[in-house]
Amino acid sequence: MGYLFAEPVSFGILSLFFLLFLIVLIYIVYFYTRHKNILKFKREPTVFIIGVPNSGRTFIMKALSKSNISFLNKLLGVSYIDLIYNGKTKLKIVDHHELFDMDGRFDNSTLNEIRNMDPKCIVIVLDASQFSAPIENQIQLVMKMKEVTKNKKIFVIANKLDKTSNEKVKVIEKIFGKAIYKVRVNKPEDLKKLRTDLISYFVKKT
Repeated sequence: MGYLFAEPVSFGILSLFFLLFLIVLIYIVYFYTRHKNILKFKREPTVFIIGVPNSGRTFIMKALSKSNISFLNKLLGVSYIDLIYNGKTKLKIVDHHELFDMDGRFDNSTLNEIRNMDPKCIVIVLDASQFSAPIENQIQLVMKMKEVTKNKKIFVIANKLDKTSNEKVKVIEKIFGKAIYKVRVNKPEDLKKLRTDLISYFVKKT
């Protein structure tokens, strides 16, 4: 009587299956955690922060919360910090790192996520430093968020101010008015008024 012997599965194939399993697992955990965070933003008072890459959004968030942003949240592409007042979290400030495509246009799936978050107000960050992108281009991009920012309270920051910023600040004020927040390079104390105004705005609404 003949016997059939199955060839043992090679270590290479087992390693490949394990690697594929690991990738799928990471993918599932990534999207589950991301979706969970977005649902949390919808349930709680949320501020959405908008600005072109390198405009200083992370600096603004850290200065407002006086804390660091979680590395895990950065990996998820949606960072947030808690703004705490009188020992309680008053609101979450959220930054979506995938707002812009590589060509500078808005990513539609990201816009849908932001609509689902339903932020209560928007913080616009404009880089007014010497080597920033043209201020008109920055304003044009953030103004394309009208669909999301419609009927939302807007707070505008002229960020990274230096000796060359005067003309750019004038352009910003011409569009948004004089009541903007002027923040010098690496001067977190310049954000005290914005922090107070954000808290006051949400206290009045609750």
